[in-house]
Amino acid sequence: MRWLDLWRDMPVLTDAYEGFVLSSAWEGMPLDVGEVMAMEKPVVATCVGGVAALMGDTGRLVAGQTG
Repeated sequence: MRWLDLWRDMPVLTDAYEGFVLSSAWEGMPLDVGEVMAMEKPVVATCVGGVAALMGDTGRLVAGQTG
């Protein structure tokens, strides 16, 4: 893993993404998913917390871990 430290221009970094994966076991309201969607990038995310409400019928939702 490589930490990017403080990045002051996130739109430039996000624009370089080919897609975004959120593999959280739990979430409240994932702002990073909303930011990536605003940049029109494809999103695959676990269906936990507020992810489904935020994504609606865009992107792909996968089952979160249970148990």
